[in-house]
Amino acid sequence: MPGICIARSRKVAGARPDTGSGDLAPLRSKTSEDPCPPHPSRVRPLSAEPDPAVGEAATYVPAVRDYYAAPRTLVEDLPPATTTSGPFSARTVTAPVADGTRTARIEVTHDGTTAHVDLGQALRGHRFAQREDPAAGDASGTADAWSALRAPGLVCTRSGDVTLDATGQDDLVVLALLGRLYPENVALRPAGRSAARTTADGTGPSRLVTLVDPAQVH
Repeated sequence: MPGICIARSRKVAGARPDTGSGDLAPLRSKTSEDPCPPHPSRVRPLSAEPDPAVGEAATYVPAVRDYYAAPRTLVEDLPPATTTSGPFSARTVTAPVADGTRTARIEVTHDGTTAHVDLGQALRGHRFAQREDPAAGDASGTADAWSALRAPGLVCTRSGDVTLDATGQDDLVVLALLGRLYPENVALRPAGRSAARTTADGTGPSRLVTLVDPAQVH
């Protein structure tokens, strides 16, 4: 499969929004079992296609089409941050084509341990992520990026803004991290700049700020 090029626009190298009927995906109502209920907004699902030069036409789709149904892990329940040495390595692995569609995953490896993230969800997370402008203030907490990548389901928080440091990692690792975060109220922020603090209002997930190298905020 071709390399993944992360673009700021809705088109990610080989990616396009699902057209189908053109309907927007309805949000589900908040329940007591939902640790991070969705914001009252509407979103459009995402799929991706390989470069035509590959030869075989197939549409890349998320492994879980309805991400609201995916299990979730609160940041507060992640293992404590560990000392990391050097960047992670990452590669994409594709599944066989079935009825014109296929899934793929990003494998991220660190110190002999591998985490797996669905490529379709990663593309969705990249598309939904906000790009922040410089502002005063700081996030109220931090979380370990490697712990988040290894968490089951999608990671979210309701206890105020949390920062995950992905500086020094390549684009594919950053994309994988976005695929592990519950994709509402996620922001990309250049390293060395602060983000305005927000307070959880109980109506949806607090913000997860992913700290990246400046060139990766696109």
